[in-house]
Amino acid sequence: MSDLSNFVVVGAGNIGGHIVTELLNKGKKVSILSREGSDNSKTSALESKGAKIIKADYDDASTLQKAFESVSAEVVILALGGAALAPGGPSNRLADGAKAASVKIFVPTDYGIDLERFKAEDIHPLISGKEPLHRYLESIQLPWTAFATGIFGSYLPLFLPNLPFTQGIKFSSTAEEDIGLAVASAFSTLPSKELHNRNIKISSFDTDFKQIVEQVGLSEDKAKVVPSESFLEASKVPDQNGFFAWLAYQLGGTGNAHHKNDNELIGFKPRHTSPVEFFQGK
Repeated sequence: MSDLSNFVVVGAGNIGGHIVTELLNKGKKVSILSREGSDNSKTSALESKGAKIIKADYDDASTLQKAFESVSAEVVILALGGAALAPGGPSNRLADGAKAASVKIFVPTDYGIDLERFKAEDIHPLISGKEPLHRYLESIQLPWTAFATGIFGSYLPLFLPNLPFTQGIKFSSTAEEDIGLAVASAFSTLPSKELHNRNIKISSFDTDFKQIVEQVGLSEDKAKVVPSESFLEASKVPDQNGFFAWLAYQLGGTGNAHHKNDNELIGFKPRHTSPVEFFQGK
């Protein structure tokens, strides 16, 4: 049983919004940290569900410390994207603020394919800040919990019309809504000590692109299964398109399926168990 009740979620757009909602559903106290001067409808909608809004300068660790202390934060969960994942982003300062505020667990923005299976030099530049952040958290002795989710379910159709051939090697995928449910389940099921410095592997389903084509009934003009090597050159470009090419190359080359997921351990029962829904209307 969990001994944690006060949570701060940093970044409540897509993944973060689902995490906030599911934590509230579990009866947790949830605050959303946003930048000073920012205002958006998604945050307001979550506030109406029971979340508290706090604001701070992401570039000032002392301001972040005060924000975390103001709500007695026990867990700080990052759900940032874009430039925030690159080296030099705000994650280190958020960690400093959390450490100074005696936060018990820090959750980095690791949602996605399992980076423990890669050498640092093989990770795409767009998400290359993830691995150094883990080293930094260990250097300041701030316990962390990460969630390896596989590729997001909504990303799967983005590979159309050229799908990487996986030779039957499966990869893990998790719907964004299920990521929120899994995070909330982990922090409602396991005591904090069992979450320290742990990479939790979750999955809504395991599949491969050839299987998706067959299940969805995609015609050849909409979906061509091509060799994963065809994405290699494009995967070297350090932008969003290059990142998706990198994903395609990795999924086609290794599959990146979890050898054993932690769904049962954390009491997570996926609501989405098939890739078909993500391709409807494509």
